[in-house]
Amino acid sequence: MAKDTDQIVLVAELEGRPVAIGAAGAPSAAIFGSHGEINNLYVGPDVKRQGLGRTLLSRLALHLRERGFPGVGVGVVEGNEPAIAFYEALGGRRAGEYTDPGPIWRSRNIVFVWADSSVL
Repeated sequence: MAKDTDQIVLVAELEGRPVAIGAAGAPSAAIFGSHGEINNLYVGPDVKRQGLGRTLLSRLALHLRERGFPGVGVGVVEGNEPAIAFYEALGGRRAGEYTDPGPIWRSRNIVFVWADSSVL
């Protein structure tokens, strides 16, 4: 069972304004298995390619590792090619697909996993 302490939200700021956000916690769908889940990772367009996404991902993975999750996974909306390329470049392995019913809209998602999150 997930604990509240499994959840984390990180916000990166630049000159007092939020420019990137990441969230992680216990898996929300069966496809993640025992992996912790990166629930959200967003970097604003004006600060992309500066290492913020990689830094947030690394810190989220560390948080999940410290809570005993053996690896991490992330769901990426099908067609989000920049995110897919990002996770592939970081060694993410495609582990399947699922439909996220979402609270607002349904989306098809590709799951990327890292069995050893220390590589992030």
